[in-house]
Amino acid sequence: MYKCIDFIGQNLAAVPLYHVTEASKDLPKSDFLKLLNSPNTYLGYEDLVKMTIYNYMRFGACYWWIDEDKITFISGSKGKPNHEQGAWTRLTYTTSAGQKTIDMNDVVMFVCFNPEDPLSVISPIEKMRYEILNEKDANQHNRAVFDNSVNPSGVLSFKGELSQEIFQQAVDKFNSQYAGSKKSGKVIFTDTNSDFKPLAISNKD
Repeated sequence: MYKCIDFIGQNLAAVPLYHVTEASKDLPKSDFLKLLNSPNTYLGYEDLVKMTIYNYMRFGACYWWIDEDKITFISGSKGKPNHEQGAWTRLTYTTSAGQKTIDMNDVVMFVCFNPEDPLSVISPIEKMRYEILNEKDANQHNRAVFDNSVNPSGVLSFKGELSQEIFQQAVDKFNSQYAGSKKSGKVIFTDTNSDFKPLAISNKD
């Protein structure tokens, strides 16, 4: 998974940058491009893009704090937005010197909002993992319903006492002929030594 994320980041970082305005299709020397090509003293454009993709996918959020002529990258694991009256107003993040709070107007956000809580974020990876697990659980449940006959339609009884061996043979024969989703709804045929009694009668019957 993380190799895929790194691959996506590398490919996005390799895409050429153009600053397009109404007056010009390309402003190669614009302040905006200069800032992206050299975000700060310790960070280049390629690393900025790769870190942004990784944090977005891993934590569901990351932030660029644009302060004059530099971009400070803030990981989704360290930054925490503060909201007032249903809107994010400030961003608090942890540094080596302690916590720092900045105005959200100076921040570029890359976030994946949680549909169950619009003021929180969720990792796309976690979201996919939950969906896969839920799908797996649903498939296992549906399979168990048919395999175990959770809602039996009747009871098959036998006359007299059966040995464990004969009983197991009867169970195996019944399962081979009637168990499973592809065989559901089949008419059950019994011999003179057995009897099938329905537990309930449908409105149609």
